Amino acid sequence: MKRIIRTFILLLAGSLWLSYDVQGQDQKKPPETAKSSKVPIDYKWDASVDMYHIFWGYGIIMLRYAPNKNGAYRFVINNINIGKRKDQQYSDSLGNLNNEPLTIYKRKSYDLSVQAGYEFHRTSVRHQIFYGLDMDFYGNFFDEDPASIVQSRIYNFGIIPFAGLKYRIIDRLSVSAELSCSLRYNLVTGFNEHKIKVHKGQSWDFSFNSLRVINLSYHF
Repeated sequence: MKRIIRTFILLLAGSLWLSYDVQGQDQKKPPETAKSSKVPIDYKWDASVDMYHIFWGYGIIMLRYAPNKNGAYRFVINNINIGKRKDQQYSDSLGNLNNEPLTIYKRKSYDLSVQAGYEFHRTSVRHQIFYGLDMDFYGNFFDEDPASIVQSRIYNFGIIPFAGLKYRIIDRLSVSAELSCSLRYNLVTGFNEHKIKVHKGQSWDFSFNSLRVINLSYHF
């Protein structure tokens, strides 16, 4: 009987010791935590292509430089088209050749639309809210010699407040969309074949764009 009691006491003591040892080992283990989302690398540059207007036949290219986490400078190219042409005719209407050109036709033209501005950032892991202001310039003119029709020079100056949302798909790739409104001043001047001003028009306009761009951006 005493042997049975002694055995029982030893088994109980051993069980208590093992239980205490296992509990102590469990307490030493670090608590399990939920796997957090990886924070993307904070690159200073990114280049974007507007996927919204590219299906309309043209694309908008944007270059951004972010010197810090709070904002970035923006430069946008909507359209650049610069040309110069010169034609010389060495024969008359009867086909007679001449060493000197009988007719010289010249044409210069450009079509330019660019924007520059600054945006502020509010970032949470892979999501980013941004807002800011762009300065807008558009110019269009052509110059013909000899002039055959009324020529015009068009200049637009504008300010464009904007706001948008960006999501970083991976470290080097993100997608964003933004809305905007704009206030523009427009100036149009017309000239006749003698380079004399025959028309001048000025106007102001305000517009709201619920979807300005959908940018696909590469970060570097």
